[in-house]
Amino acid sequence: MSSATLDRPAAGASATLGCPHCKKQFAPAVDATQPPRLQGAKCPHCKLFVPARVVQAALDA
Repeated sequence: MSSATLDRPAAGASATLGCPHCKKQFAPAVDATQPPRLQGAKCPHCKLFVPARVVQAALDA
């Protein structure tokens, strides 16, 4: 399983995802216009691709 974590945003703020590779925080931007296997977010620090299902699971946790 992934170790991606998501901090709940304050009102009006964006959510941040903890990268499972470099552990740095970033605001995930999932592109829903891509085919399902290409949907996800890319860490701006280490460029790791985090699949949309992992991002969604972190949002729901």
